[in-house]
Order: sequence, then C-alpha cells, then structure tokens
Amino acid sequence: MHLNTAKLILLHNCHNAVYNRFSDLHNAAVKILHVKIWPTDENQLSLFCVEEIKLLSQHYQLLLEKSGITEEGYAWADFKILWHHNLKHLSANELWKFVCKAYSSHFPNLCHIPNILGALTVSNAGVQRAVPTMKRVKTDYRNCLHT
Repeated sequence: MHLNTAKLILLHNCHNAVYNRFSDLHNAAVKILHVKIWPTDENQLSLFCVEEIKLLSQHYQLLLEKSGITEEGYAWADFKILWHHNLKHLSANELWKFVCKAYSSHFPNLCHIPNILGALTVSNAGVQRAVPTMKRVKTDYRNCLHT
C-alpha cells in the first residue's frame, strides 16, 4: 500500500472514530443551546432535552463533580418555564448571557452548560490543519529506514 493512501485511510478512520464518539454530544448541545428549535407547547417543552441533559451529565461527570455541580442542581425544568413565559423573544446568545447575568443566583449550575458545551468542537478544521504540519515534519525521505 502506498504511504499517501495509508495516510488517507488513517485520517478517514480517525475522523470517523471522533465523529462516532461525539456526534451524540454535538446533537445534544445543539438542541440545548439553540432555543429557536425548542417546542412552544408547554407539555412538549416539559419533556424537551431531558435525555440530552442526562447524556451530557454522564459524559462530563468527573468535571461536574469536581466543580460541585449535580444534575439536580441544573433546575432545567424551572429554566424552561421561565423561557416559555418570559424569554422566548431572545436569541440563543442573548438568552444565555441574560440568564447567567440576571439569574445566576437562581440557576448557578445551569450557567455552566454553555461553557461546557463550548468545549465541543463543531468542525474538523483542527485535524485538517494538522495534516500539512505532519507533512512538513514527516517527509518521505525522513520516513525511510535507509540512509
């Protein structure tokens, strides 16, 4: 197998592994953060993103425990009711900034969610930038065993 073909296969396999590992988290983050896709019906809203919050809590369990944050402390249901009755007119960025500023004492743990979810990558640009760097360091000449 040619070296360039092997590199492409390896890169493709790495991309697929990362995507499969984090696609559920990325989808959960999108549902939680982008309030324009939240249901407007109160009954649907009460059940909305409950599983996503659990998924994120499980994935970031060690980080959350070290910060003293528990899943019960999110007050997720109260936050959704507040949004439904008073804050639907705000964009996602405006909402999270406003809530973390004006309601930080009422939702102290919930304000950590945008920061945690901001750590998730939304593209593979970093990986794509690393490939040319690798080619500068590991050339075909430097890769061979003979002198």
